Amino acid sequence: MIPLAPRGGAVRHGAPRLAGPPDEDTSSGIQVSLRDPETDRTMECHILQTTSVADAMYASMTPIDTPVAIASLVDGTMVEVDNPLRIDALFPTAQAVCAELDLALLQTPVTLTVAGEVDGVEEGDEEEGDAERLGPDLSELDDAEEAEEDEEGVEVISSFQYQDQKYYLVLPLEPFVLVGRQVGGAKFDIPSPGEMESSQVGPELEMLMEQSMAEIDAMEDGGY
Repeated sequence: MIPLAPRGGAVRHGAPRLAGPPDEDTSSGIQVSLRDPETDRTMECHILQTTSVADAMYASMTPIDTPVAIASLVDGTMVEVDNPLRIDALFPTAQAVCAELDLALLQTPVTLTVAGEVDGVEEGDEEEGDAERLGPDLSELDDAEEAEEDEEGVEVISSFQYQDQKYYLVLPLEPFVLVGRQVGGAKFDIPSPGEMESSQVGPELEMLMEQSMAEIDAMEDGGY
């Protein structure tokens, strides 16, 4: 595992999140669509919990597809690329790399996601010689892993070159939880930063996130 450090520490779109793959066992089975009003991009999710605040219904949820990130190696640490313009520039190359692994890379709100079977991709890459494609930076990755062996981090799915710089497609290993406001039926929008900071809404959504994470932890501890 390799630690993933978000550049600048900021969370995009004002949405609270925890990085990592979804756990099907933690979902309620209710599928909804989460939209980013700024980009009009959508993501299919499973609802975890709901709460009503100021005549609006909010829900915590996990993506149906697997959250991933594009990162670069900086001083022995994986640093997430979080500049939207840079991600847009890198996306076609990353998408082509995913296609080679039978994965579909999607430009979804808050995070990129991949549709397809991610399990075994890393092992398969090494068995088929993709370690050669990763090149000499593999030793740097080993150093980063050894230095931060006690931290939760990421697994490298693949790597690619763009404008003479190496980037990595990585799978975060912690649960990923988002929150949305219902706008009609099974349609939800990501709350605005102002909405998230509201003295009335913010604390309720923070509590919703904490309850959802506790639910996921209980599921994992119980071995469901």
